[in-house]
Amino acid sequence: LAWASRVEADAASLLQEAASLRGGLHGRLRLGVIPVALPVVPLITALLAERHPEVILTVLSQPSVEIQRGLDNFSVDAGLTYLDNEPLSHVRTIPLYHERYLLFTPAGGPLSEQKEISWRDAATLPLCLMTPDMQNRRILDATFLELGATPRPVIETNSVLTISALLRTGKWSSILPHIFLKIVGAVPELRSIPLVQPALTHGIGLVLPDREPLSPMARGLAELMAEPGMRGRFEELGR
Repeated sequence: LAWASRVEADAASLLQEAASLRGGLHGRLRLGVIPVALPVVPLITALLAERHPEVILTVLSQPSVEIQRGLDNFSVDAGLTYLDNEPLSHVRTIPLYHERYLLFTPAGGPLSEQKEISWRDAATLPLCLMTPDMQNRRILDATFLELGATPRPVIETNSVLTISALLRTGKWSSILPHIFLKIVGAVPELRSIPLVQPALTHGIGLVLPDREPLSPMARGLAELMAEPGMRGRFEELGR
């Protein structure tokens, strides 16, 4: 089965390569994305549409372990995931940005008027968080454990859309990367407060299978993401 998957992937890549010689990339690019990085997908989509208008982008919301599996079995061409925490194996990486962490909490609620908030204080609030199988949740849990704090997640979900909807009710708080300011930061009833002690960051980037030759789709995306100034465009998101 592994050999058959490789033959099938190589045949598809050969057709893509032939099509690209006739006028640019043409076909489907399959991108696995960890849920907390989904807010940056519109930037990738816009860049691809501008540079490679004949490419159809399929975005799959996946935990990092699924992205690893997809790269290994050829079901995804590339992934967007953490680079410095539980890193994937047998991959090439292109750093794109560092996520910072904010507490999103109802206006008028406990601690909502603070300019910064400690992780210990955040642990005292009723939180809605990602499920434990998500790497983002494991990062949060490890941080709380190191500080000797015990959070109280009252809702767990593997959907960032669900967390965003719950925050809009004004009943719960959550800890999310700063790029979610683009999604939930404009809600008047919510406050977004930087988390400190520690001011934690983790790198997010593009991962590609470490094999030669890369598929034309993976190679085209890698070349686009590695262009000068591209990292700065991602780092500006959520500011």
